[in-house]
Amino acid sequence: HLWRADWPLFRELIYVGVPIGITVVLEAGVFIAAAFLMGILGPAQLAAHQTAILTAGLTFMIPLGISQAATVRVGHAHGACRAGDLGAGQAAIRRAGLIPLGMGGIFAIITGLVLWFGARQIVGLYLDLDDPANAMVIEFAIVFMQVAAIFQLVDATQGVAMGCLRGLADTRTPLLISLIGFWGIGFSISAALGFWTGLGGLGIWIGLALGLAVVAVAITVRFFILTAAPPALSRDGPPQ
Repeated sequence: HLWRADWPLFRELIYVGVPIGITVVLEAGVFIAAAFLMGILGPAQLAAHQTAILTAGLTFMIPLGISQAATVRVGHAHGACRAGDLGAGQAAIRRAGLIPLGMGGIFAIITGLVLWFGARQIVGLYLDLDDPANAMVIEFAIVFMQVAAIFQLVDATQGVAMGCLRGLADTRTPLLISLIGFWGIGFSISAALGFWTGLGGLGIWIGLALGLAVVAVAITVRFFILTAAPPALSRDGPPQ
């Protein structure tokens, strides 16, 4: 009966899925907006930004995969919790989230150290370090790479914690947190530091890092709150 629409299921998918889609757009959009800000600062900083952001995006793929696994693990534990003993399920749900959070954090620390101490060598994969024409871009790129090394941990944490909340079907509050963190705080600080303090591209990267940090802390706290209070995970539907 594939031709028969299951409208209650469609409503549930829309209820959970649309906020996820908007959240992804908000997160990706702030990095795109940062690239536009870099373009205003000039081609050298824009080229350096692209070098650093491509590397940071590559290292984020592992935490992103862990995030997808976290969604499945937490979702399974949440389903068992709703179908069985709520008290016993709480511990399982939290454990299902803590393990991927720990894995993401360990990986982020490792990649952060690599980016910090190997920034120049990594930039050399993109640019000829011996070409004087690249000197300005290389200088900017190394600085941006080191900032990326610092925010590896918060970026991985917010990504994995977001996956944990999706396993709880909690997507509307993370959407609001992302809007405030990425745009209200991250983008605003990036623009302010980039153009009003003389920091230029470094200020834009600091703003992005602060926005990620705010989202990471808020999302992680949200997960701990929901897994600490049994009524928040009632069998009547997604957390409110």
